[in-house]
Amino acid sequence: MNKCKVIIWGLGNVGRSAVRMIAERSQKIELVAAVDVDVNKIGKKTRANFLDLIQ
Repeated sequence: MNKCKVIIWGLGNVGRSAVRMIAERSQKIELVAAVDVDVNKIGKKTRANFLDLIQ
C-alpha cells in the first residue's frame, strides 16, 4: 500500500506534535516537507532535522 505524503505547514506546537506522531508511529503517512517562516527552521530537509526541531 502506498503511503500518504504530507506537508506540515507551521512548526508551532501543533505542527511539532504532528511531525513527532508521523515520525514515531505512522506507517501509512510519509512526511515529505515542513514549511515555516521562522528563520531558525528554514532549510531543514531531513527527517532527522525535523526531529531535532521538536526535541
